[in-house]
Amino acid sequence: MTTTTRQPNRAKEVTALTGLISGAKKRLTGVTQVTLAGATITLAVLLSDLQGLLDQIAGVEAARAAFQSKLEALNTQAPVVRALASAFTAFVRVTFGKQADVLGDFALAPRKVPPPKTLEQKQAIAAKALATREARGTVGPKAKKAITGTVAPATTPVTPTAPAAPAAPVATTTATPPKP
Repeated sequence: MTTTTRQPNRAKEVTALTGLISGAKKRLTGVTQVTLAGATITLAVLLSDLQGLLDQIAGVEAARAAFQSKLEALNTQAPVVRALASAFTAFVRVTFGKQADVLGDFALAPRKVPPPKTLEQKQAIAAKALATREARGTVGPKAKKAITGTVAPATTPVTPTAPAAPAAPVATTTATPPKP
């Protein structure tokens, strides 16, 4: 099992180290040695080690910024140059054809030529194409011209009959007899 150590937050670490250095220079002017973790160390060596760590952190951050800048430049320029390289490769292949020695100077290999097909392979390919054509029902241009549509003979239009008169509404009220 491996243990991983957490990287401290760089900004917090820089603030803490800077505070330790400035505080020690301001408040511990008369102290020459300190005892830390059971060992005695001079204050000058301690401050030098703290400043060295600050310098290392600053160097890493500067390198990271430079790396990011170069990576962005690469990502911006690469697609354009790759397209040019592809076009130049095509130009070289068209210009020099199958000349292996010349193409080798450009680190290119001649295109592979497929071996010629045997008579049996050609017959199998033709049979498969014919079977596919029949299965799909495809025809050639001459057969397409022979296919024409037919128009059904005109029939007499059907005229709508006059709508029936609506039935008179039926009253559903009941009459009340007059009072005597």
